[in-house]
Amino acid sequence: MRLRRGQVRRTTAILAVVVGAIFLYHVQYQRISRVLKTFSDFASPRQGNGGQKRPHLLPPNAKHRNGIESGKIYRNDAIGRMLSEARTELHHVKSMAQVTVDNSLNKHKAKWGRRKRDIIKKLKRDISEHVKEKRSWNTRSKARIPAQTPAPSPAPTANCNKPVVMWDTPMAGGNVNGFASEAISLLYPLSDILDIRLYSTYYEEDFVESLPHNVGERIHELHMKSTNRSLPPPDVIVSQWSPPELVQHMWNWLVSKRRPVRYVSRTMFEADGLPTGWEAAIDKIDEVWVPSEWNKDVFAARGIDQHKLRVLHEGVDTETYFNPDMFNRRQCRAKLLHKTERRTFVFLSVFKFETRKAWRELVSAFLDEFDEEDPVTLLLRTSPGDNMHLWKDFENEACALRELPPHCFTPHAPTALRSVRLLPRMSTKSYPHMYKAADAFVLPSHGEGWGRPILEAMAMALPVITTNWSGPTEYIRASNAYPLPVTAFEPCEMEPQLQWATINASALQALLRAVYTDAAVRAERGQRARQTVQHAYRNNNVTHEVLGMLQSACWHAQRDYARRHPTTTSEGTAIGGNAAKAVLPDPPNGADLRLAEKVQL
Repeated sequence: MRLRRGQVRRTTAILAVVVGAIFLYHVQYQRISRVLKTFSDFASPRQGNGGQKRPHLLPPNAKHRNGIESGKIYRNDAIGRMLSEARTELHHVKSMAQVTVDNSLNKHKAKWGRRKRDIIKKLKRDISEHVKEKRSWNTRSKARIPAQTPAPSPAPTANCNKPVVMWDTPMAGGNVNGFASEAISLLYPLSDILDIRLYSTYYEEDFVESLPHNVGERIHELHMKSTNRSLPPPDVIVSQWSPPELVQHMWNWLVSKRRPVRYVSRTMFEADGLPTGWEAAIDKIDEVWVPSEWNKDVFAARGIDQHKLRVLHEGVDTETYFNPDMFNRRQCRAKLLHKTERRTFVFLSVFKFETRKAWRELVSAFLDEFDEEDPVTLLLRTSPGDNMHLWKDFENEACALRELPPHCFTPHAPTALRSVRLLPRMSTKSYPHMYKAADAFVLPSHGEGWGRPILEAMAMALPVITTNWSGPTEYIRASNAYPLPVTAFEPCEMEPQLQWATINASALQALLRAVYTDAAVRAERGQRARQTVQHAYRNNNVTHEVLGMLQSACWHAQRDYARRHPTTTSEGTAIGGNAAKAVLPDPPNGADLRLAEKVQL
């Protein structure tokens, strides 16, 4: 009978599947046979070499590189080969079982499952017999084995003047924009000096492209280097995630435990204590870098080891980026402000959309203090928080504060409400234009670890109103800012057992009015604010500071490793423990750097 073309194709396909399944089964059978033969050859000391015992043994007290200890001596390469072959075979068995989805091949699935169990049982049994036999043989022939000196552990060889650094941070906008901004300000100048890799599991191409061209290209290069496994492993790993997250992700970098490495947590918290679980996580971390002395005192008060705590300030580029002399005020206002706003006094606030930033208190104080007769505008540049998916949600919540219907911030709203406006999204390179278009900056936060937008505004010579508590106390004074006094505290929203500052509404209204009315004092404090940033917190100063801390971290990693792993000198003398410090060079010159000059405020 003549078959049709479709029937021929179907028949051919069925035959191909059957032949392929048989072929794969025989391949698997041959692989497993080789593994079992390897076990028989290497595991049993009475098989192979004419039934003679194999004399090639490691010295006493040697341990297998895969972490299996067999007593005093045993055949290292035999068990190593057993484990390697069995691991490979189990991987193939698992893969083949997963891809077998056809009902006609279920029997092969069952056979592979049985074969997997047989492999594991055989491996355990053969290794156990192998170890017992070698222990017994060692007891009988110990006197015939000459004493040998253990092989020395590899000595630290890193150049701590130029350590290799892995920096783990989110590189994106929105909620994590603060982390990314700080990382960029540190890594861009450091990459000219050190070998830096940017490890980022939260990496947004759009955010990197919004950076200035030369900065964006450099950040992309650093990110690509972290995926190149041929480069030497890092000497120092710095993470900007929280300490518990750093501990969870320690193995992501695949750094060998048999070489020195220092784990550093770059972190902060904005309340008068630490969140639950941080103390236990910090115990497993080598160093903790906080941005201010206030943070250091908070961490120390919770029992964190003082030797782990170090202060690393944040810096800004005051020469080529946040420099008010580089931008034209009229052009910046024409770009960002409506025609009716260009002749008004502009307050600017930059913050993440969350309770900690006290934006509700700010909007209420502004609307209570100024009325329709005052030509003032409040511009708000915010990033959506975890519970905010639409930018219009901000306007709805702000309207609810005044007991008004949603979308009350429209051109048809009363004059007082039209004076509060939410700025649209903008690229990072447009931030200096935003500061230049404003007359003053205000951020009455409940608490700050550092307050980067505050420092950026000060670098742009703006008078600043901010809470006189937490991180900003590192750099604000009555001579260069308008500190908002703190008279009470309230439970922290994120950790109710902790407290942060309560916003004094009447004092905030008074400061808003003072900044608006007194132009001379406002201009003087703005200039002093820029001088403060240029003197102590520009990028050059902070780069010098972090370079010394990285060198110090590398040196301590080398020292601790030498103490844990004794080495052997050319004379055969073991060196380790407290004597290890004698063979290490002195810390690099920049290891204990502090700011050479403290800013006089």
